[in-house]
Amino acid sequence: MSVRRLICAWAFLAALGVACGRLASAQAVSWRDASANLDVTRVQENFQNVYFCAWASRQALPCTNWEACVDRAMREAGFTRTAFPRTSRGADWRAWSRWVDTQCYVASNDALVLVTFRGTEHKAEDFVTDARWVPVCEGEDRAVKVHSGFQAGLNAVWPGLKEEVQQAWRREDGTLKPIWVTGHSLGGSLATLAALRLAKQLPEPGGETPQIVAYTFGSPRVGNRAFTAAFQQAVPVCYRLVHNSDIVPHVPTTWMGYDHVEKGYYYDRQFHRIAPQTVADLARRVPEARNSTELVRHLGGLAFGVAPNLREMYQSLFLSAAAGRFKEHAPELPGVLRRQVTGQFEDHHLEGYLRAAYLSIPEPDRGKWPAP
Repeated sequence: MSVRRLICAWAFLAALGVACGRLASAQAVSWRDASANLDVTRVQENFQNVYFCAWASRQALPCTNWEACVDRAMREAGFTRTAFPRTSRGADWRAWSRWVDTQCYVASNDALVLVTFRGTEHKAEDFVTDARWVPVCEGEDRAVKVHSGFQAGLNAVWPGLKEEVQQAWRREDGTLKPIWVTGHSLGGSLATLAALRLAKQLPEPGGETPQIVAYTFGSPRVGNRAFTAAFQQAVPVCYRLVHNSDIVPHVPTTWMGYDHVEKGYYYDRQFHRIAPQTVADLARRVPEARNSTELVRHLGGLAFGVAPNLREMYQSLFLSAAAGRFKEHAPELPGVLRRQVTGQFEDHHLEGYLRAAYLSIPEPDRGKWPAP
């Protein structure tokens, strides 16, 4: 064999070895025993935990033989038990409640209890839940009001959910496990409400209070300002992710009396963290819009973001700025509006939130996790 052929053969084998090594490395990083990478003692600014909760929210999506699929996935990830609270028709069950269909699961191991809610599906029950936005009282404080559809959705599984969490939240040595509550879209709103209820109802009089952390992705607003104040006090650690122009976190609107819980994390379409835009920012940018796309974005932000106490202040600015710009960009607006609405729903997909959370993990730790 000539020297040239030997060199070519050696180069081919070396390249094959590198490729096999990379493939083996990629296969080694999987969701198997992923819970071992979680740090339940450090929840502030820990995006490894956020990414895991986004993955757990994806497991809540419907599939054939869903409960078996979830149980298998969570056991592979390192959880020892997975329970599925059933819908309960209690004494206060009303005729309209037959339109409630809530799915969630409770996974636990010796370190953690994880409660995950499924998001909106394309079925009548979930659309009815989302559409019933009239606020109702939540808990003993009559000032605290929440979305009536979200409350009904949580009520449907609450007895079973609370019982499962109570069975799982205490270790053999008597210490309490942290409780993480997560969900995407409708699941995020149910997770927010459930986190507050668990914080209020789980502790026994004079007993310990477990650490409860909420992780939501593309969640709508859940309640009024009294609700958000009560939530922040009871659940001080919350990650609320918003991806680019996702429309869902902007409803129900502030002028309906709803407000968001904190802390919000905002991402652009390239999954870079950005600062949230205030109403003043949007109002100032309306007359500066360089094209119809920017105009629609700023006007839409104002329409969904203006709180009741600011509405009159910005109404004149909104109308005067819009009058001059609409005439200029009128021929383009139908197509721009169509693209804007399409983009708002595309940005709501859970896959975008998975990627945003994954890229938020610092580089040294990112290699521990499979890419989305």
